[in-house]
Amino acid sequence: ISKYKANVVTGWESDDACVAECYKQNDHVLIGAEKDFYGCPVRYFNASKPDEGVLDCDTFGRLYLNSKGQVKGYGRLFFYWQVGSGDSVDNYHANCFSNIKWADKSAYNALHNTRNDKQAFQALKEIYQQK
Repeated sequence: ISKYKANVVTGWESDDACVAECYKQNDHVLIGAEKDFYGCPVRYFNASKPDEGVLDCDTFGRLYLNSKGQVKGYGRLFFYWQVGSGDSVDNYHANCFSNIKWADKSAYNALHNTRNDKQAFQALKEIYQQK
């Protein structure tokens, strides 16, 4: 803190504070190595993947499968996918009210053909209402 004059944040995660600060400055680019940033309303440069360049994640975005069959993407659609696939670190799961097995590709299949926020939100609603 004293060496780098870091801002101390309490009550929220440090990566969320970085997003909030970057969002306030519409000409800034968030540089990091955090997959959650792909779903935040900022321009993002992943320092671990410089070949991606600067991505405008403040869009509806897109989802796709990489060559290994892993779900990748950016924008709000990527955020919706994260909410739909669940997150064991943040302790929420899309299948918490059912016995249906659910994971990354299940959420991808439910969301990748949506074309706008209304369709994506409807798909998320249906994901969570499965019994």
